[in-house]
Amino acid sequence: MADQREEVAGVFDRAAEDYDHVGVEFFTTVGATLVEETGVVAGAHVVDLGCGRGAATFPAAVAAGPTGSVLGLDLAPRMVELTAEDAVTRGLGTVEVRVGDAQEPELPAASFDVALSSLVVFFLPDPLAALRAWRAALRPGGRLGLSTFADRDDERWSWLEDLFPSRDPRSTRPDGDEDDSPFATDARLHRLLTDAGFREPASRTVEHVVRFARPDEWLAWSWSTGMRAHWERTPESQRPDVERQALRELDRMAAEADGLQLRMSVRYTTASR
Repeated sequence: MADQREEVAGVFDRAAEDYDHVGVEFFTTVGATLVEETGVVAGAHVVDLGCGRGAATFPAAVAAGPTGSVLGLDLAPRMVELTAEDAVTRGLGTVEVRVGDAQEPELPAASFDVALSSLVVFFLPDPLAALRAWRAALRPGGRLGLSTFADRDDERWSWLEDLFPSRDPRSTRPDGDEDDSPFATDARLHRLLTDAGFREPASRTVEHVVRFARPDEWLAWSWSTGMRAHWERTPESQRPDVERQALRELDRMAAEADGLQLRMSVRYTTASR
């Protein structure tokens, strides 16, 4: 488990400079939607587990207002450094960002009104144990908000499976078996949350359309996200050929009526302590 966490931390540490900063709207949209779905209110004390570059952290801070607070935790030190700088630039004095492991966050018991985690929980080696730890950090009646990928593929991008054979196109567990994934369906995720002690889990799936201006913009975006892991697993000597294959597919798609757009189905799930 330690090796897996180290790999994930390394990938996102190296991606931190460009993560959510290549001119493509996705993570910020998902983060803002998660905050809205979870119902962060003025005065709330919030923890954002796996905060990245603040996609949920910053809208949560705005919603919680000057009487609330947001603690952002991330395993990647460079993510933490840059997000802390962004918080200062935005004038969000109620935001604290520090290095922390969403798997074992070591948070004080019953200290938060809301726990958020956007597109993170499926990376964790033991999601059930993590969710139990998150629940322990919530006050009675506290709210949990998760975003995960729903089991709906954009068939136009199926060529990625040939490009990166180890890639799970449904993005619910890295290199996992989709047949037993707790993130494959709403019912399985709700059962996981119930097993962790949460009540009244509910989910809503939203399709987000990610648009790329040019093929090279997709390339930059892919390196700035978790897909970077697949690029890095490709031997360096083979990467130019893989990039050429990707550009051929992207050029073909750009000439089609729908152009370079990727449909991403995101599940927003809430539950109560």
